[in-house]
Parts: sequence; structure tokens; C-alpha cells
Amino acid sequence: MGKKFIDVSHYQGNIDWNQVANDGIEGTYIKATEGSAAGAAFVDSQKDTNFTGATSNGLDAGFYHYAKFISVNDAIEEADWFIEHIKEHDFTLPPMLDLEENNCPSVSVMNQAAKAFLEHVEEELGSAGLYSFGNFFENNVDKSLLDDYAYWHARYASDPVNVNLSDIYLWQYSNNGNVAGITENVVDLNETGGQFFTVGTNKKD
Repeated sequence: MGKKFIDVSHYQGNIDWNQVANDGIEGTYIKATEGSAAGAAFVDSQKDTNFTGATSNGLDAGFYHYAKFISVNDAIEEADWFIEHIKEHDFTLPPMLDLEENNCPSVSVMNQAAKAFLEHVEEELGSAGLYSFGNFFENNVDKSLLDDYAYWHARYASDPVNVNLSDIYLWQYSNNGNVAGITENVVDLNETGGQFFTVGTNKKD
């Protein structure tokens, strides 16, 4: 069994991070942004509070951005929006692109845009990774992205499905978890995979 992680946003309300840490949670991903300055321009209202609470209680912490891009250029604008809102934080996990839907003209353009996003974030912040899920990942995501970037896979089942746990960074295995210190709504639960690593690099060995 790997380390236990959660991922959170404003949806979980005000979190008691001391209780979270005492419940065996060792790390968290925090929603930061959606869209870009020219698009949705969304910043999660609990971003800074969650980061401070998690890190002050000894948790590894990182941020994720929910993709809304419609083109390669739009993806770079979204990357800049994400970078702007997390660059001052001393995060210890690679920044993640949350890719759950295709708003581009084609899957090919979506993958080009995702690569552009990841490359830009890596260039500016030193690391990057990709989150996706189940059949969307299997049917739409260019698997060559995993050659260079950490992969966080969502599949709510008894095993990750479509990937091997040893080959991925994180596995989100439940979206219906209960963790001490989180009383408003349920929370996503994650387990670290074989490619889990600490801050500073996103390249697989």
C-alpha cells in the first residue's frame, strides 16, 4: 500500500488539516485554477487556505489546473494563468493538468494543447504532470505524454484499470471518501504508485 493522499477544492469547505494529518493522510493536491485570464479566469477560493493548512501540518502539497482550453495557444494562456496563481507557493508535488474533457476541434489538437501546457509549466516551474481518468484516458489521451510526465490516474475500482499501479504517480481510487477534518462533502482518495517521487523532477527514471 502506498502513501495516502487526498485532493481538495472549495467543495470541501473549511478543512481541519490537523485532523486530516492525524487520520493518516500524507499529501494533497489542491485545486488552483480553471481556464485563463481571457477565458473562465477561475481561481479556487480555498486555494491559499488549503495550502497553508496542509503544509503547516506536514503534508506534501501541490496544485492542479482544470483544463478548458480549445487550442494550443489557449492552452499556453491557461498555463500562464495557473503559473501566476501558484508560483509563489513552495509546493512539494509536481503541478498537475487535470484533463477530463475535450473542448478542442479534435483529439489530436487536444493532445497537442496538453503537451504545450505541460511543457510551459515545466519550463517555468521545473516540473509538471497529467491527471486523467478511465476510458477518457484510454480513448483520447496520447500515451507518449507519459514518457515525460508524471501521470495521476482516476479509476474508481479495485485496481487502476488501463494502467499498472507500478507505472503511475498517483491512483485516485475513490470519489466518495470520508476523512477526519473534512465535514463538508466527501473527498477524493488517492494512493501513490510506483512512479511517485518528491519535488523537483517530473521525469521518470
